[in-house]
Parts: sequence; C-alpha cells; structure tokens
Amino acid sequence: GAHDPLVEYKQAKLFTDEEKAELIRLLTIEPTDYDGNVMIHPWGNFGATFNLIGAFLTDIHVYADYFEASFQDFVEDGITHVEIRTGATQLSDFTGTQHGLDQFVKELIKVRDRIRHRVPTFSVKLIIASGRVPEGSEKKEDRLETVLNTALQLHEAYPDVVIGFDCVGKEQMTNQTRNVLSVWMKMKKDSSLGEKNKSINFYFHDGETDWADNQDVIDAVLLGTKRIGHAFNLVAFPRAEDELKRKGIAIEVCPISNQVLRYVQDLRIHPACGYIRRGLPCVLSPDDPLIFGNAGLSYDFWTAWMAWDLKLRDLKLLALNSIEFSAMTQQEKNATLDYFELEWDAFIADVIRTHDL
Repeated sequence: GAHDPLVEYKQAKLFTDEEKAELIRLLTIEPTDYDGNVMIHPWGNFGATFNLIGAFLTDIHVYADYFEASFQDFVEDGITHVEIRTGATQLSDFTGTQHGLDQFVKELIKVRDRIRHRVPTFSVKLIIASGRVPEGSEKKEDRLETVLNTALQLHEAYPDVVIGFDCVGKEQMTNQTRNVLSVWMKMKKDSSLGEKNKSINFYFHDGETDWADNQDVIDAVLLGTKRIGHAFNLVAFPRAEDELKRKGIAIEVCPISNQVLRYVQDLRIHPACGYIRRGLPCVLSPDDPLIFGNAGLSYDFWTAWMAWDLKLRDLKLLALNSIEFSAMTQQEKNATLDYFELEWDAFIADVIRTHDL
C-alpha cells in the first residue's frame, strides 16, 4: 500500500536511547561543557548548538512538534503568554517541497491553537530576528534590510502575531547597532513602506556585554525600542537608565543565560539587582531555556529571588511587568490580569493554609 511519510515519522522509533542521549547532549549546553567552574568558549558552543537546532527545524513537521513541546513546557510552568524571537525560517517537508516564507508563522498559529484546546488563555507573539551583521561584510545593509522587509511583510499579513523585529548575536565592536544605523533610519523615514512600518516595533537585543564602551543600549533607546533584551551593561550609562524609566522601556533580564555565557559568575552581583531597586521596569526571561536545560521560567525566578534578596512584592511586580510590557492588546492584557489575580489569590491562600498562618 501507499506509504504516508508523516505517519511513519510519528510512529517510528528514530533513535536508540544512547543515540537520543547523544543528540540531547549536542542540542544543549550541559555541565560537561565546563572545565571546573569556567565554561570553555561559551559562545562557540552556543552558536554551534543553534546551528544544529536550525538544521532540524527546517522540516515542517519537526518544526511544529518542537514548538508544541516547548510551549507545553511553558504551560506546565504556569506561563500562558509567550513572545519568542525567531528567524524567518524556510520550511520543507518529507517530499522536499519548499513552503512559502510565511508557512512558519502559519505552523506556529496551528500549534498555538492546539495548545488553546487545553489552555484557552494561551497566546503567542513573534519577533522576527536577524543575526548581527559584522562590519566589513559585503552589502551588510542590504542583507539586514532584506530581513527587515520580510518582517514588515509578515507583520502586515499577521499583525496580531508578528509584532516586532530584532538583531541577535554576540555583541562585538565590529557588529554594533550603529554600524547599520542607515537601515534603521531608512525604515523610520521611508514613506514608501506605508502604514506597515508604523505599528511594528523594535525589541533590540542590546547590552548583552560587560564592556562599558559598547553603547548599543543607548542606540536602542534612541531608536525607540519597546524593550531591551539583556541590557547587562546598562549600569554603565545612568542617563540611559533615566530614559528607560521616563519612556517606560522594559529590560528583559536573563539571569541564568548571563551566568551560562559568563557575563557574571556570581549572580549576587548581577546588575539587575540594582535595576530593580532603582525602579527600572524589568521582566524576567529564560532566554534559551531548552538549550540551557531549564525549561520554563521558574528557574530564573528562583535564582533571582535567592541571589537578589527579593521580597514577595518584588516577585509579583516582575510577573505583573511581564503583562504590562508585553505586546498583547489591551483586551488581552485585561483578560490576563484577571486570570493572574485569581491565580495569585489562590497561591496566597494556599501558602496561608499550608503554613497555618
């Protein structure tokens, strides 16, 4: 009879237990990647892991299964809204057929809807991400502008799902935001882009460095970013801190990621402790939880609580910030806030009952 490749894929035992363990080792950063307490070339391992995962995710079925499992991890950890940075992935299937560039968005919407059968409040937003283009790369502005235009087109087609654009990757002097400033300025000024460039936002991945002479966080603020991913070295720019508070720009704080990638070895001296105490808007992010082996967000909350001597009110504020500074519509935010308050009240009641307070 005729073979159905998808059925065979779903039913097949593709790997032995040993092969599966080795595959997981290749697709994650583990304690074995450390020499004592110091990771050996963390960004090299990190980039290689991303490349391996990317090779798997070009298949449409693997792509859908991977993200469904990822979203399910978040749901089991109590997370009902997810905003992810993703490249514009060209998907193919078992027959070798190439799908349209928007197919990865359609697949994520299907996954979201399947999760919603179990958790009706679950929602997903996408930030289209490009890798940082090093100075000296041939036609670097053209390469970046191509990805940005793709993001604008996807935003126009799926305005409730595709909500922003970002550049990601290790920050060095050769690939700083200012090196492609002309691309950002063109987007802001080019009237030919029409209405679609007015509602897509920047969510710049900046300040993921411990060098004070890297001023990407300043450029991010000047370019009107809605949030800043990491902003680890923001502590070196007090005027920029003032601007974040004045403009309501949130910092996506990633404690475990920053420690794994060796921006800080002791989380007690992570600069976000000061950000929170000085009243900067902060949210917690797991960054790349599956690669780091800490699925969900609870691990980052626990490490922040332990390392920064946070109080219960601080933890609640961080959770509320994740709603306030999200890309959800106001209607979605209101519904999520109502759900959060019910869950929070139930949590407090359980603590009181459990400890007989």
